[in-house]
Parts: sequence; structure tokens; C-alpha cells
Amino acid sequence: QEMEETKLENLPIEKEHITTNKLDGSCILTFIKNGELSTSTPGSFKSAQAIWALEWLNKHLYLENRLAEFKFANEEQTFIFEAVYPGSANVIKYDKECCILLAIMSHNGIETHPNVVNDVAKVFNFERPAQYTLNIKEARSIKGLPYNNTEGDVIHWPETGLRVKLKYDEYAMLHKLKDSFTEKGVCEILAESRYAEFVAILPTHLREQADDLASALRSKFYVLKNEVEDIYFNIKNLKTRKEQALLIQTFTKRIW
Repeated sequence: QEMEETKLENLPIEKEHITTNKLDGSCILTFIKNGELSTSTPGSFKSAQAIWALEWLNKHLYLENRLAEFKFANEEQTFIFEAVYPGSANVIKYDKECCILLAIMSHNGIETHPNVVNDVAKVFNFERPAQYTLNIKEARSIKGLPYNNTEGDVIHWPETGLRVKLKYDEYAMLHKLKDSFTEKGVCEILAESRYAEFVAILPTHLREQADDLASALRSKFYVLKNEVEDIYFNIKNLKTRKEQALLIQTFTKRIW
């Protein structure tokens, strides 16, 4: 949702700003705990993404022979990464797996200038988000374009730390649709006969996830359907409602 200060007319367009690719991964923060490198996502210290990122960072820094140096750097700073890997449950599918360095914050709240972050990334051989020459007006024009397997752009004003995200309209739509990737959501779409329409606009990897859910639901449906029909054929000739109710109770315990 666009806020008052992020509307085009209120942005400091004439001041220095940097445009980079908006990644669709998981935000990872690094810190030192009991002398060891640790990671977290904004909402959890033990999320699957934080655990994955810690394993990746330890392996990467060990191979680069920079683990001790990176741990020392984290004594006074927090490194902010985006973890991307094929197993992450996001809209964009990445064929690579890595932690991409987004920013570095000192513990006194001062953000390191992006040019310095670029130099630090080279030291530790960390990837950085792709940077473009688009200015803010040009970047805003991407919203109506096909998303081309990317989320959008981030406009960053280093002087103030202001960041504005620009997302493709199609990406935003797919992200909203992905909220339906639950048994309940897909079940409702199937019940309303909208499934073909729903999957037609999904990229291949999301369509595969939806198809797996739909297949499992259809299997459950036909099992339940057979059980209900079995109950009906067993009670339809019983003489009293009491007999029918007792038999239904027996069958429903088996179903549920």
C-alpha cells in the first residue's frame, strides 16, 4: 500500500538514488551469539530460512577462508541478506542458492553506504542485487509490464536511508493468489469450478504446487464420497430412524 511519503510527488527525485532488483527471498540478519555466527529472520530465530542461511554462510565463508573475519565484522555490525534457493516457498523461482548481501547496519543505527557495501561484498565474495541505471520515474513504469520472473525494483536514497519498493502488477497478483495455496483455498476454488482459470495464469513451478494440492484434495473427496454412499446403501432399508442414526454414528467414527 502506497503511503503519503512514498507518492511520486513527495519523493526526493532530484537527490542521489540507486535502483536495484527486488529479490523474492527471505530476509536474513546475522549476529554473534556466544562467540558463534548466528542468523535470524525478522520474525524468528529458528525459522527454516534462518537455519538454511546459517548453514550456507558457514560453508561459504569456510571455503573462502573468511569465517573468522566475518565473525569479527559482526561484533559491531549486522549484515542483512536475502536468502534465495529453489526450495523457498515464494512466487519467484530461483535456480541458484545463495545469500545475497543487501545492506550493513552498524549497532549504533548507521547504515553503511552502498558503495562500501559493494567493497565488503567483494572481500567475502558475496553476491549483490543487480543495480540499474533507471531513475525513479523510469523505474515506476515497470509496474504494468510482464514480471519476467522478478518481483520488481527497490529505489534507495543512501543519504536518508529511504527505500521504496516497486513491484510488478503481475507479481503482486501472483503473490495474492499464492495465499490461496492452502487446502482450504484450493478446495474453495475447486468447489466453485474456477480451478482451470486459477492455474492458467500461474508460472510452471506454482502451477505444480497447486496441482499437487488439488490432486490430494480430489483423492480425499472421492474417498469421502465412497464412504457416504456406503452409509446410504446400508441405512436406506432400515425401518426406524433410531437404527439409521446408530449405524450412521458407527460409520462417521470411521470416516472422521
